[in-house]
This record gives sequence, C-alpha cells and structure tokens, in this order.
Amino acid sequence: MTMYLLPTNLLMHRVSLIIMAMLLLLISGCTSTPVKTIKEDIVAKEQQEFNLAINYIKAKRYDSARIRLEQIIRKYPDMSGAYTNLAILELKNQAYPAARDYLSRAIEVNPDSADAHHYMGVTYRFLGQFKQAEASYKKSIDLKPDYAKAYLNLGILYDIYLDKPEYALRLYQKYQELINSESITVKKWIAEIERRIPKTVNRIEPGIGNQHG
Repeated sequence: MTMYLLPTNLLMHRVSLIIMAMLLLLISGCTSTPVKTIKEDIVAKEQQEFNLAINYIKAKRYDSARIRLEQIIRKYPDMSGAYTNLAILELKNQAYPAARDYLSRAIEVNPDSADAHHYMGVTYRFLGQFKQAEASYKKSIDLKPDYAKAYLNLGILYDIYLDKPEYALRLYQKYQELINSESITVKKWIAEIERRIPKTVNRIEPGIGNQHG
C-alpha cells in the first residue's frame, strides 16, 4: 500500500477542525419522536425545556445546560436530542466513554438520528476506534445525504487516520458543494491532496454506505 505522508502542521490543523466542528454544530431541535401517549401540552412543554437547554449551550452556560438536560431525560426518557447534547458536553470535557454511552442511548431511542450517529463517529475517532467511526459517519450520511459536517469529518478520518486521501478528496469536494460559502481551509486541503496523490486516483469514490477493505 502506498503511504502518503501528511505534514505535521496540516495534521494538527485538521485534528483541531474536528473539535471545532463538534462544538459549532449544535442540535437545533429534538431528534426524537415523542411517545404517542403523551398529551400535546406535555409535548410542547418538552420542546420548551429542550430549547432552554440549547440556549444555555449557545450561551456557554454548560453547567446549566447539563442540569436542564439531565432533568429532561428523567422526565422524557425517549428524547434522543437530549442524550445527544449531553454527549456533546461530555466530548467538550474529553469524557469520551461517557459521550459514547449517551449516544448509544440516543441511537437506541431513535435509530434514525443522523446527529447521534455523526457524534458517535466523532466519539469513536477520539477513542481511536477508526473503523467504528467510519461506519458511524456513513450511517449518518445514509440517513441525511446533505449532512455537510459528516462528509467533512469522514474526509478527515480518511485523510489523516485511515491513509485514504483519494477518498478524502471526494468527501472534501462534497462538503464544499453542500455548504453555503466555500471553506478556504478545505479548499487548501483539496489542493494539497491533489498535489500529493497521483491524478489517476483523484476520481476514486469513497463508497458512502459501503465498507472498504
């Protein structure tokens, strides 16, 4: 297998972007479907409490957000978005096993949550479980084909950790297609990959939704 070595400064810069993406992407709405037996007024109250927790996160009042989210999952144990946001707080504190546990519960409650699968990918990446991270990112994209940050993080995974820059190239390009304003940083990464790999492999597709050997 041909090895394409990545300069240390680029490696560290891309690792830092994983953390930036994790903190910037807040879950803006509840990703779980309320239990059908809950009355409409209780569902509205559930959403109101969830929105308050999200506002605490946006205001960087993380302790208040945690308290509110923990209250929510006690009252509404099927609320996937609350578990996902608790996981984000654990990731911020580098408590990766705890984040994995919350995300496992989020996925158990709502297997179709693209957000939960995406953040599970981030968590597995930090735990050094790269194949599991790959599978989680792909599942997220399967569920939400326009999930830009999932393409970005899967590209970073291929580029840095799985030594598949040809796959990373296409994913970075897809990310650029999906976002409203092209990222100058990612544009530089694309140019750097195109310089260091043979042109004959530039068109290799990452095979989203399928496992690679």
